[in-house]
Amino acid sequence: MSDIKYRELNEMLSWEPMEWADQGKCRDLQTDIFYSESGPKSREAKLFCLICPVREECLDYAIRNLELFGVWGGHTAPERRRLRVEWEQEVLDKD
Repeated sequence: MSDIKYRELNEMLSWEPMEWADQGKCRDLQTDIFYSESGPKSREAKLFCLICPVREECLDYAIRNLELFGVWGGHTAPERRRLRVEWEQEVLDKD
């Protein structure tokens, strides 16, 4: 059996409120710029994230909820996958 610890299924499937999103710089923008993984639109989305007061909350939400698409908290899906692997390893190393 693997040493990897899995979250309870009900925790993984529960809906998480996003009150912080109302303060996001992206709130009233067209969402298409946040769902282009590369190119000018992706860079434009990341610029909005740089000045966003809830960037960290957004990134945290996306990593914990396995958001597979779009720019969240200034990071694309591949960037978030790398951050999640690092985060999971840190959690496993603490135990």
